Amino acid sequence: MTQIINDTIELENTKTVIENRVNEIRTNLLKCADSKNGYLHFAKNFFHIQHPIRGKIKFDPYIHQTNLLKSMHEYCRNINELPRQSGKSTCETVYLLWYAMFVPNSTIVVAGHNPHSVREIMRHIQYAYNACPDYIRCGVTDIDKMRISFDNGSNIQVESLTETISRGRKISILCLDEYAWAPTEVVSKFWASLSLTLDTIDKIIITSTSCPEDSENHFASILEGSQDFSYQIDKEKSNGIGRNGFHGYRVQW
Repeated sequence: MTQIINDTIELENTKTVIENRVNEIRTNLLKCADSKNGYLHFAKNFFHIQHPIRGKIKFDPYIHQTNLLKSMHEYCRNINELPRQSGKSTCETVYLLWYAMFVPNSTIVVAGHNPHSVREIMRHIQYAYNACPDYIRCGVTDIDKMRISFDNGSNIQVESLTETISRGRKISILCLDEYAWAPTEVVSKFWASLSLTLDTIDKIIITSTSCPEDSENHFASILEGSQDFSYQIDKEKSNGIGRNGFHGYRVQW
């Protein structure tokens, strides 16, 4: 009789543990899938980075990184200027991976003038994906150094910055990495072509380290326009969007 009672108690305890685990998984999935704050829950609980000394560590965003993620999420056209070593690429990785896994059928393109830099972003994306628990990450249907495709219909790909990027396809997010440093001739051709297909792109994220002093390049021009609220008598009514339709976020050490 004593053994039966002990077995019954052990069974009940096991059932409780399983139920608690199921509830925890359900809660985390619902919080990650939340369209308003899901990206932040994912960032703080399931995103890991590869530290050069400490190895795999959980991402603990600083205030400026949380604000950068907010800029990426809340504005369809956003431009972000940050200094080096500020975690800009990490935030790009967080947001793009979250979006791909929790917004099905998304096409995400990361473009930059430096092929090594954009391939490095893909490497970080794939590392962070592999570090996620199984119940969080989507299944992968195709993966290589330039692309990762998920079983929910989403995909992320990295490409060099050219005028043909947006031709013939619908893009959910176009992320322009280190745009301030792209050669003028490349940017001119790219933006002229992009202007004709802007209605096929849901979200544009432009990020770069600080512009050179007295820079007159296209990144500086867009950033300046994002800070110009002269089109509104009351700046508060602009909702943080400049005269060129971009929201600008800047971090200066």
